[in-house]
Amino acid sequence: VDRLAKIFLGRGPLDIAGIHEIDDVLRTLQHWEGILSDASRHSANIKARYLQNSELDASGTVEITGKGCYYSRITAAEGFTMQHGLFRGGEINVDNGSIYVKELGGPTGVDTKAHLVHDGTISAQRVYPNVTLGIQNQYFKTDQELSSVKVLLAGGVLQVFSGSFQVNG
Repeated sequence: VDRLAKIFLGRGPLDIAGIHEIDDVLRTLQHWEGILSDASRHSANIKARYLQNSELDASGTVEITGKGCYYSRITAAEGFTMQHGLFRGGEINVDNGSIYVKELGGPTGVDTKAHLVHDGTISAQRVYPNVTLGIQNQYFKTDQELSSVKVLLAGGVLQVFSGSFQVNG
Protein backbone atom coordinates (compact mmCIF):
# COMPACT_ATOMS: atom_id res chain seq x y z
CA VAL A 1 0.00 0.00 0.00
CA ASP A 2 2.86 2.37 0.83
CA ARG A 3 4.45 1.59 -2.52
CA LEU A 4 1.18 2.28 -4.40
CA ALA A 5 0.67 5.52 -2.50
CA LYS A 6 4.21 6.65 -3.34
CA ILE A 7 3.69 5.95 -7.05
CA PHE A 8 0.12 7.20 -7.54
CA LEU A 9 -0.44 9.99 -5.00
CA GLY A 10 0.90 13.52 -4.87
CA ARG A 11 3.90 13.99 -7.19
CA GLY A 12 4.28 10.22 -7.55
CA PRO A 13 2.98 9.87 -11.14
CA LEU A 14 5.51 12.48 -12.30
CA ASP A 15 8.35 10.41 -10.82
CA ILE A 16 7.54 7.21 -12.75
CA ALA A 17 10.65 6.40 -14.78
CA GLY A 18 9.02 4.08 -17.28
CA ILE A 19 6.48 1.44 -18.14
CA HIS A 20 8.59 -1.19 -16.32
CA GLU A 21 7.56 0.37 -12.97
CA ILE A 22 3.87 0.14 -13.93
CA ASP A 23 4.36 -3.50 -15.03
CA ASP A 24 6.00 -4.28 -11.69
CA VAL A 25 3.07 -2.71 -9.79
CA LEU A 26 0.60 -4.68 -11.96
CA ARG A 27 2.38 -7.98 -11.14
CA THR A 28 2.31 -7.14 -7.44
CA LEU A 29 -1.42 -6.33 -7.56
CA GLN A 30 -2.18 -9.57 -9.46
CA HIS A 31 -0.23 -11.53 -6.84
CA TRP A 32 -2.24 -10.03 -3.97
CA GLU A 33 -5.50 -10.44 -5.89
CA GLY A 34 -4.82 -14.19 -6.11
CA ILE A 35 -4.04 -14.45 -2.41
CA LEU A 36 -7.14 -12.50 -1.36
CA SER A 37 -9.39 -14.33 -3.83
CA ASP A 38 -8.22 -17.68 -2.46
CA ALA A 39 -8.83 -16.54 1.13
CA SER A 40 -12.39 -15.47 0.32
CA ARG A 41 -13.30 -19.02 -0.73
CA HIS A 42 -12.80 -20.37 2.80
CA SER A 43 -15.64 -20.30 5.29
CA ALA A 44 -15.09 -18.50 8.56
CA ASN A 45 -17.24 -19.85 11.39
CA ILE A 46 -18.05 -18.11 14.68
CA LYS A 47 -18.76 -19.87 17.97
CA ALA A 48 -19.79 -17.85 21.05
CA ARG A 49 -21.36 -18.62 24.43
CA TYR A 50 -23.52 -15.52 24.89
CA LEU A 51 -24.41 -12.36 22.99
CA GLN A 52 -26.08 -9.13 23.97
CA ASN A 53 -26.48 -6.06 21.74
CA SER A 54 -24.00 -7.59 19.30
CA GLU A 55 -23.53 -7.86 15.57
CA LEU A 56 -21.88 -10.95 14.03
CA ASP A 57 -21.08 -11.60 10.36
CA ALA A 58 -19.70 -14.97 9.24
CA SER A 59 -18.90 -16.41 5.82
CA GLY A 60 -19.61 -19.83 7.36
CA THR A 61 -21.81 -20.73 10.33
CA VAL A 62 -22.62 -19.10 13.66
CA GLU A 63 -23.14 -21.25 16.75
CA ILE A 64 -24.21 -19.97 20.16
CA THR A 65 -23.41 -22.54 22.86
CA GLY A 66 -24.68 -20.80 25.99
CA LYS A 67 -28.08 -19.85 27.35
CA GLY A 68 -28.92 -16.66 25.50
CA CYS A 69 -28.62 -14.20 22.69
CA TYR A 70 -30.37 -10.87 23.27
CA TYR A 71 -31.03 -7.94 20.91
CA SER A 72 -28.36 -8.97 18.44
CA ARG A 73 -28.03 -9.16 14.65
CA ILE A 74 -26.52 -12.31 13.15
CA THR A 75 -25.58 -12.75 9.49
CA ALA A 76 -24.20 -16.11 8.37
CA ALA A 77 -23.66 -17.58 4.92
CA GLU A 78 -24.10 -21.25 5.86
CA GLY A 79 -26.25 -21.57 8.98
CA PHE A 80 -27.10 -20.64 12.57
CA THR A 81 -27.41 -23.02 15.52
CA MET A 82 -28.39 -22.43 19.13
CA GLN A 83 -29.16 -25.82 20.69
CA HIS A 84 -29.72 -24.78 24.30
CA GLY A 85 -30.55 -21.12 24.57
CA LEU A 86 -33.03 -18.52 23.54
CA PHE A 87 -32.76 -15.85 20.87
CA ARG A 88 -34.72 -12.83 22.09
CA GLY A 89 -34.94 -9.58 20.13
CA GLY A 90 -32.90 -8.89 17.02
CA GLU A 91 -32.55 -10.86 13.83
CA ILE A 92 -30.90 -13.85 12.23
CA ASN A 93 -30.15 -13.81 8.48
CA VAL A 94 -28.71 -16.89 6.77
CA ASP A 95 -27.88 -17.11 3.06
CA ASN A 96 -28.27 -20.88 2.50
CA GLY A 97 -28.59 -23.56 5.15
CA SER A 98 -30.60 -23.89 8.30
CA ILE A 99 -31.52 -21.94 11.38
CA TYR A 100 -32.03 -23.98 14.54
CA VAL A 101 -32.95 -22.28 17.81
CA LYS A 102 -34.39 -23.64 21.03
CA GLU A 103 -36.55 -20.51 21.58
CA LEU A 104 -37.26 -17.51 19.34
CA GLY A 105 -38.72 -14.31 20.77
CA GLY A 106 -40.14 -13.90 24.25
CA PRO A 107 -43.42 -14.05 26.20
CA THR A 108 -43.72 -10.24 26.11
CA GLY A 109 -43.79 -10.23 22.29
CA VAL A 110 -40.33 -8.75 21.67
CA ASP A 111 -39.77 -8.19 17.92
CA THR A 112 -37.56 -11.02 16.61
CA LYS A 113 -36.79 -12.14 13.06
CA ALA A 114 -35.32 -15.28 11.46
CA HIS A 115 -34.80 -15.21 7.69
CA LEU A 116 -33.22 -17.45 5.05
CA VAL A 117 -32.19 -15.45 1.98
CA HIS A 118 -32.19 -18.34 -0.51
CA ASP A 119 -33.00 -21.82 0.75
CA GLY A 120 -33.05 -24.03 3.83
CA THR A 121 -35.22 -24.65 6.89
CA ILE A 122 -35.96 -22.86 10.14
CA SER A 123 -36.55 -25.00 13.23
CA ALA A 124 -37.36 -23.99 16.80
CA GLN A 125 -38.67 -25.80 19.85
CA ARG A 126 -40.69 -22.73 20.87
CA VAL A 127 -41.64 -19.54 19.02
CA TYR A 128 -43.36 -16.68 20.82
CA PRO A 129 -45.78 -14.06 19.40
CA ASN A 130 -44.37 -11.22 17.26
CA VAL A 131 -41.65 -13.37 15.67
CA THR A 132 -41.24 -13.03 11.90
CA LEU A 133 -40.11 -16.16 10.05
CA GLY A 134 -39.11 -15.94 6.39
CA ILE A 135 -37.56 -17.72 3.47
CA GLN A 136 -36.68 -15.77 0.33
CA ASN A 137 -39.36 -13.07 -0.01
CA GLN A 138 -42.11 -14.87 1.93
CA TYR A 139 -42.77 -14.15 5.60
CA PHE A 140 -45.01 -15.31 8.43
CA LYS A 141 -45.47 -13.34 11.64
CA THR A 142 -46.59 -15.34 14.66
CA ASP A 143 -49.55 -14.12 16.71
CA GLN A 144 -49.44 -16.91 19.30
CA GLU A 145 -46.94 -19.16 21.03
CA LEU A 146 -46.00 -22.18 18.91
CA SER A 147 -44.01 -25.31 19.71
CA SER A 148 -42.00 -27.73 17.55
CA VAL A 149 -41.87 -25.20 14.72
CA LYS A 150 -40.52 -26.00 11.27
CA VAL A 151 -40.50 -23.52 8.38
CA LEU A 152 -39.71 -24.52 4.79
CA LEU A 153 -40.49 -23.78 1.16
CA ALA A 154 -42.48 -26.48 -0.61
CA GLY A 155 -43.37 -25.89 -4.25
CA GLY A 156 -42.26 -22.28 -3.86
CA VAL A 157 -44.76 -21.66 -1.04
CA LEU A 158 -43.79 -20.90 2.57
CA GLN A 159 -45.08 -23.52 4.97
CA VAL A 160 -45.00 -23.08 8.75
CA PHE A 161 -45.69 -26.10 10.95
CA SER A 162 -46.24 -26.40 14.69
CA GLY A 163 -45.83 -30.09 15.29
CA SER A 164 -47.77 -31.72 12.44
CA PHE A 165 -50.28 -28.82 12.14
CA GLN A 166 -49.71 -26.23 9.41
CA VAL A 167 -50.35 -22.81 10.96
CA ASN A 168 -50.15 -20.58 7.89
CA GLY A 169 -52.45 -22.19 5.39
